Amino acid sequence: ISVTGVQTCALPIFAAMAPPAVTGTARVGQTLSVSSGTWTAVPLSFAYAWLRCNANGRACTTVTTATASTYPLTSADAGHTLIAVVTAVSGAAAQAVFSLPSPIVA
Repeated sequence: ISVTGVQTCALPIFAAMAPPAVTGTARVGQTLSVSSGTWTAVPLSFAYAWLRCNANGRACTTVTTATASTYPLTSADAGHTLIAVVTAVSGAAAQAVFSLPSPIVA
């Protein structure tokens, strides 16, 4: 096969330069928020998901009803940490980045 012309490889349109940050008081009844992080290019939109993890920030399960940049803590979160997943979207390209775990929810 003869290949002519400029060859390119498929690289991400954007990449995270700084991870998203979770802020707020980790206490049942309070609300956590997540920033969108810093990206090499400005995505068109963001999608959000939250994970409920053990106290070490591992063994996570998806909180299926949590799809916003804020998350109201419930009694199910007590003794757990929360991790936010921020997905940057630009056309057909998407890149997900995880936050560091929140403090253990009291």
